[in-house]
Amino acid sequence: MKLKKMRIILTLVGFLLLLYILFKIFSFLFIPAEQVTNLPTKNILVEYTKIEIKPLPLKKGNDFGFLITIQSNQEPDILSLDLKTTSLLEDNSGNDFEAKSWIILKKDLYKVQGKLFFNHKFNSQKFIKLNLFDGDNFTVKWNLK
Repeated sequence: MKLKKMRIILTLVGFLLLLYILFKIFSFLFIPAEQVTNLPTKNILVEYTKIEIKPLPLKKGNDFGFLITIQSNQEPDILSLDLKTTSLLEDNSGNDFEAKSWIILKKDLYKVQGKLFFNHKFNSQKFIKLNLFDGDNFTVKWNLK
């Protein structure tokens, strides 16, 4: 009789242990993926200068970044500008943030492409505005919510 009770208790403990292990395995496999926000590419065309701005995928807590391509056949001086010093990011609270880096990936006579990063974390902003140079002609806005 004692042996039978011991077997039942051991079987029950083993079964509970197996359930616990299975629960841990399945909860690990089904952890929701970190939410990533992809924003649309925006284009600016001013006279003979075309600018394509593609926001890099946003993850909560990461810095804002953009892949920027500038093409100009008439204004080659614009290709030499350091976007780190001429760019500003604004959020819905009216806060302005300067760029932390401008990394040139490709450059030729009429085109430059690079990544522009800001020291501003993506959290719960409603919108962001990017101003590349002085003037409203070079400002784009994305709604985040």
